[in-house]
Amino acid sequence: MPLTIVRNNIDNNDNNDNIDKNKTNFIVNVTCPVEQGNDVDGKRLLYESYYCAMEQAKKRNCESVTIPLTSFVEYGFPNAINLHEAVRAIGDYMLNTDMSVSLVVFDDISFTSNSKSFHSLNTFIEKSCSENRYQRVSQEEFNALRNAATLRMPSREYRHKSGSDSFLSGIASPKAALAKELERTSTGKKHFPQRRLDDMLSQHGETFQQMLIRLIDERGECDADVYRRANVHRSVFSRIRSNPDYRPSKNTALAFAIALRLPLEVTLDLLLRAGYTLSPSNRQDIILKYYITEGIYDIFEINETLFLYDQSLLGA
Repeated sequence: MPLTIVRNNIDNNDNNDNIDKNKTNFIVNVTCPVEQGNDVDGKRLLYESYYCAMEQAKKRNCESVTIPLTSFVEYGFPNAINLHEAVRAIGDYMLNTDMSVSLVVFDDISFTSNSKSFHSLNTFIEKSCSENRYQRVSQEEFNALRNAATLRMPSREYRHKSGSDSFLSGIASPKAALAKELERTSTGKKHFPQRRLDDMLSQHGETFQQMLIRLIDERGECDADVYRRANVHRSVFSRIRSNPDYRPSKNTALAFAIALRLPLEVTLDLLLRAGYTLSPSNRQDIILKYYITEGIYDIFEINETLFLYDQSLLGA
């Protein structure tokens, strides 16, 4: 684990200097079936070709596999279908193994998709981008937000009238000045609650690790099943398990949300524990929001889409 999809150019003059001479290396060929007019059978045979290649690698105790995704257009399989079946087969196989797989795609292979789901996703992205391009508020709303967010300090005139240039001159204490200012800006409230920083820190909520472990336990899940569905290596999960204050990358946090099939509201809560959120102006976040709201939690399908949109992958 995990499965990564990368774009790369293969140098025909490569002299294989990167091959580890201390390990046994194998070449496993993926044979492509010839499409004969039946889309269902053709896709199934293509899926089985990649799946069988994984089985052959496993039989030889391979720890890592690199599969170059060559074009099978001449055999009747468009590149988008080829990539989809490869990701689906490898992903299915990897749910029961810790093998690490890299799917290498040539830069000059173009991918297009005319599927209904792809059109729905494009529509969702365009709508989200247009809705969030501008966010207008009225002048009254702007003034209210400004007044609520601004803590006004004593003016220079007030400081001069106090008879000294000292900033705190004429003020009983900083705390008293702060309380007076908060009382003045709190829409008529006579008392404004005061909380010290150490009190706030002592009452912090769950960390990302604590919430993740709780969600796994509540669902009666096995750790291995979760990190495999998240496309995350077990060593990463072990670090999370052992450290209550562990802060993962945003992609790793999202991967666990997908693996646990969390609804959007809980996903946002889990992300917040790690210091992240879903941005309405970030294409990757919009794609993730689409899949979550549609109830699609296949991380390999999601990563395939992220790859086609040139976004970073989840987990890996």
